Amino acid sequence: MGGRGGAGGVNESRNLAAFDVDMGGTKSNFVVRKGVVYKENGDRVQLSAQKIIQNAKNLGYDIKTYSQKEYDEKQKAYKVDRAATNTFLNMMDAQMGGERGMQRKTTVSRRGSRKRR
Repeated sequence: MGGRGGAGGVNESRNLAAFDVDMGGTKSNFVVRKGVVYKENGDRVQLSAQKIIQNAKNLGYDIKTYSQKEYDEKQKAYKVDRAATNTFLNMMDAQMGGERGMQRKTTVSRRGSRKRR
């Protein structure tokens, strides 16, 4: 099986839907879609999932991998938590008072920078 991808039979990569790299307190989240790796914020990563995991292991970082089912459960829990957070933030925004322009700037800067897809 010569050529590119001949040794690509790594078992864990077939069911890999997402993985987290814990760098001693800082966590990076990655998602794999159709073989392409993306950061959780939607930016494409130019390395393969296996290469990122291998590099992280070489540096001594902790890796948590997720199958598609586990990733779907994680996203469902995130959406429930995000809905509760949005409700709380909307209530705080309404109670904040002050100028509307300043409210808007404060609200935008406080909300997360995660891209919506």
